[in-house]
Amino acid sequence: MSYMLGGGQVIVGLVVLVAWWLALRLLRRLNEAKPLSSIGFAFWPSLLLIWLVGGCILMLRGIGAV
Repeated sequence: MSYMLGGGQVIVGLVVLVAWWLALRLLRRLNEAKPLSSIGFAFWPSLLLIWLVGGCILMLRGIGAV
């Protein structure tokens, strides 16, 4: 049973990281013409960093490294 849970965490972690990469590309494409506001400068990097760390932790927990 633990192998199924670990495998699921690895798959979800990979999906989260791929979704993070796609969201980052979308944000780059949408914000090419306009500069970031101060709220956007604080919010988007923080959200993307939390998203990235969460995906990495899920993958590491799935393979048993953490």
